[in-house]
Amino acid sequence: MGGATGNLKAYEERIIRDKGICGGEPVFKGTRVTLRTVLASLADGDSVEAILADFPSLKAEDVQAAIAFAAASAEEDLPVPEVPHIRSKSSWTRTFHSGLQPRCTTSVTQLLEILKSTDN
Repeated sequence: MGGATGNLKAYEERIIRDKGICGGEPVFKGTRVTLRTVLASLADGDSVEAILADFPSLKAEDVQAAIAFAAASAEEDLPVPEVPHIRSKSSWTRTFHSGLQPRCTTSVTQLLEILKSTDN
């Protein structure tokens, strides 16, 4: 398992952006098949063979390049979670007695900021 960064060269050679082709959307070199189309097909559960049958201008290496691109993008975009500071029971008790009721839409960062403000 070489990791996504090991496949960097593979997808850079196969996926291009050109404003004159599909409005600059990433496509596979020598085709008008977009990266988005192949990734959506993979996400829908299509096999590599089915994708190649639907898009005869593609090669198996193109589909592999799409996967490598997605993996490299995820490595760059996904935040590394912070290790939360463990608070004493009394801090949590004060927080909930103050009337704060976390909702599903409240992020962990927002909750930590709220907790910090209740310690003052």
